[in-house]
Amino acid sequence: MHGEARASAYVRILVATTATPADDAAAHALADELAAAFAPERGLMTPHLDEIAKRVIGTRAKYEVAGVPPRLDNGSLVPEYSQPLFKIAEVGRSSPAVRTPWGWDVIVLTEIFPAASPTPDEIAAKALPEVKRSYFPLWATQVAQKLGLSIKIYDDKLPLMEELL
Repeated sequence: MHGEARASAYVRILVATTATPADDAAAHALADELAAAFAPERGLMTPHLDEIAKRVIGTRAKYEVAGVPPRLDNGSLVPEYSQPLFKIAEVGRSSPAVRTPWGWDVIVLTEIFPAASPTPDEIAAKALPEVKRSYFPLWATQVAQKLGLSIKIYDDKLPLMEELL
C-alpha cells in the first residue's frame, strides 16, 4: 500500500552557501526567466530541460539538470522541492522557480504513479509470472547438471510453460 508517487526532473541554478543576497537575487531572477520559458510548454521531459536551460541561461550562471526517481510525499524530499512538485497538475508541466537548500529550482513533473492498495492475491498474481520466468532457467540448469544433460532454453516457448503451471 502506498500513496501517489511522482517522478520529476529539475533545472537548478546553483547558489553557494556563501553567496551574497545580491548573488541569490540574481539567481532568482534567472530562475524566474527559466520558469517563464517552461510555463507554456506541455509534455516536458528531462531531455528538454537542458536544451531550454542552455538557451535561457547560457553561460550566465552555473546550473545542473537532473532526474529524480519516483518519490512519495512522505518527507523523502525536502519540503521546498516536494510541495511544488505535488502541486503540479499535469505530467510534462513545470513549477514556478522555488528556492531549495542548493539553489533555485524549476521542477518538471515527469511521471505519476497512482496510489495503490493491492491485496496479497493481487500482488502475487502480478509478481508470480515474473518469478516463474526468472526461476525457470535456474531450475532447468540445476536439473541438467544433476542429470549430466545439456539444456537449451527457447525463450519463445516459455509462454507454453506458463499454461502448464
